[in-house]
Amino acid sequence: MPTFTISESSSRKLNELSRTSGIGLDALIEQMVEMYRQRSAGLHGDPRFAPPANVGSLPHAEPWATAPAGRITHTPGVCGGRACIHGTRITVWGLAAYKRQGASDAEILRAVQGLTPTDLQAALEYAAAHPDEIDRDIRENEEGEAGLAG
Repeated sequence: MPTFTISESSSRKLNELSRTSGIGLDALIEQMVEMYRQRSAGLHGDPRFAPPANVGSLPHAEPWATAPAGRITHTPGVCGGRACIHGTRITVWGLAAYKRQGASDAEILRAVQGLTPTDLQAALEYAAAHPDEIDRDIRENEEGEAGLAG
């Protein structure tokens, strides 16, 4: 999944465009990501952009059955096998933690490179359906951070 960084000035311009166009910030970001994907899709057939021959396939991932288009996966060896946005290292527990701290969807989308509104929605639906798993993942992360500080 492509990642991008928005500068402070671009962020101001994006907010102004959202305000003047009447298009919500989330929808505007989704449109921009889709445009980027469409533009970069042409590169996939170009051999100059192909992965090296010695790169194997990713470990088998199990998509969460009810998530839109299998967006949530547990992949052995990636983020400890915890639930992630498919094809990324963006953890569901991390997104759920942002929400628990009071972050809005727009704030999360700005903070997490490569995250789309659809991905965020799928992650939050997964978190709501699997609260024990997400609570455990957050707790284990906090315990791990405490161990690093000590």
